[in-house]
Amino acid sequence: MTPKPKVTVGDVVAIVFDDHSEGEQHIVFEVFGVVLKRDRRSVLVGSFVYPGSSEIDENVVVYTILRAAIQRIEILRPATWAKSTEPPSA
Repeated sequence: MTPKPKVTVGDVVAIVFDDHSEGEQHIVFEVFGVVLKRDRRSVLVGSFVYPGSSEIDENVVVYTILRAAIQRIEILRPATWAKSTEPPSA
């Protein structure tokens, strides 16, 4: 098994994971978003996240993915990118 990269809060990621539905076998899904939190058991990924903000409100969709269910993680944009780039002007 290929080791999974260590993700950091703020990374933009794609995660492929096993999910399940009642009475059914495991189904594979993929989610894209920003890592909001991580611990030894799970990774919280948010979609529709405000740029440069840690605010979570009704617009942010949060997914909790158990690490044991993760098949693959790809870091699409590291958290350091957001710190080194000015937000676009309106």
